[in-house]
Amino acid sequence: MHAGPGDPVVGTGWSYRQERFGSFMLKRVRRLDGVLVALFIVSAMFMLLGHEDPFARDALCGLTGFCPPSNHAAFWNKLAYDIGTGSLVSLVFYGLLIRMPEGQKRRGIKRSLELHYRMFKKDSIAIFLGAADGSYSPDQVDKLLDQAVFRDYFKRDPLTRLSKWDDVLNNMTADNLRELLTAMEVFRDEISFVLSNTDIRSDDAFAFFKRLSSAIYFAKDAHLGYDSIKSLAGFYWAIFTGWDWATGYPKKDIVKEMVQAI
Repeated sequence: MHAGPGDPVVGTGWSYRQERFGSFMLKRVRRLDGVLVALFIVSAMFMLLGHEDPFARDALCGLTGFCPPSNHAAFWNKLAYDIGTGSLVSLVFYGLLIRMPEGQKRRGIKRSLELHYRMFKKDSIAIFLGAADGSYSPDQVDKLLDQAVFRDYFKRDPLTRLSKWDDVLNNMTADNLRELLTAMEVFRDEISFVLSNTDIRSDDAFAFFKRLSSAIYFAKDAHLGYDSIKSLAGFYWAIFTGWDWATGYPKKDIVKEMVQAI
């Protein structure tokens, strides 16, 4: 069975599209952060301008010429000071009790997903090398984690039309396939955990991991038949090289980029 990198294989119906999402944050999250920063600045100004010591009001008056008189200056100054102080205290507690723990949790989840992605790749590459070469070294597995190195190692020779990727697929055994599908399922479980326990702040990352999870789910019934292995080969080639029909081979690992977008 020959289903190498040159074959028109997309695999499991899922395509890696290099979505140009620029910033990873959702617009609404950026707006929220902007509002919080603006509230902090305005609150600090209210507190300073409303302070019983008129140093801030005098400085503002000297710099801008804006010196509004008031028959109830003490009242308005006290109100501005209380509003500014209360808002600052609320924002500080919000940051300490909500945003900081949320950020720590998010960073922990991202590190865990990165680790599971790396282990998924290493386990799969070890199986590929065992099928293609019969043996391998840990250093070789680590080198092949790089998409460009993986592609160059397994790509098809333009003269012989053969490749180590062909060797992988032709030498695939039932045990190899079972190990591959187990590694995929473990990785999918981690993706499911992230989707269920994290408010992913990037629409692109959320959609990406939903597609990836679905693709792994549909690949779980793969078998050693030609069409099944060919489809599974396309899935793995897309992940491990980043190949996409629309954009070709990317310079960056799209999965890693999407993990950072969480």
